[in-house]
Amino acid sequence: MRRRVSLLWVVVLFTVSCTSYLSDVEAVYLEGRYLEVAETLAQREDEVARLSLEQQARYCLYRGLALLHIGDRVGAEYWLCLCHALDTVTAAKLTPRQRQLLKEGRRVLRKRHGKEPSPNGRRPGR
Repeated sequence: MRRRVSLLWVVVLFTVSCTSYLSDVEAVYLEGRYLEVAETLAQREDEVARLSLEQQARYCLYRGLALLHIGDRVGAEYWLCLCHALDTVTAAKLTPRQRQLLKEGRRVLRKRHGKEPSPNGRRPGR
């Protein structure tokens, strides 16, 4: 019984910390500190699979947008396409504001590179 309670607290604390860092990243992104966002999210990439679908979509959105702003087209394309897939195919739902940011990021990729964004199936740098 004691072990179950301890495990429950670990899950609760993990969920709270993920929500917290994603909220922090969103605020930092809106301040225009794109390199900081990209670095923070890259350091936490191993945690993405354990996030809820909604949190995964937010992670992908802000990582993709930050990479777009710092000039990493391949990385931006990968993360924004993954975000788009999570938002359209799964139960993960972005807020209207987040969906607008995703739409704008994908539009910028299309404009800069003359084609519809599509991931190559591999994470950049792997």
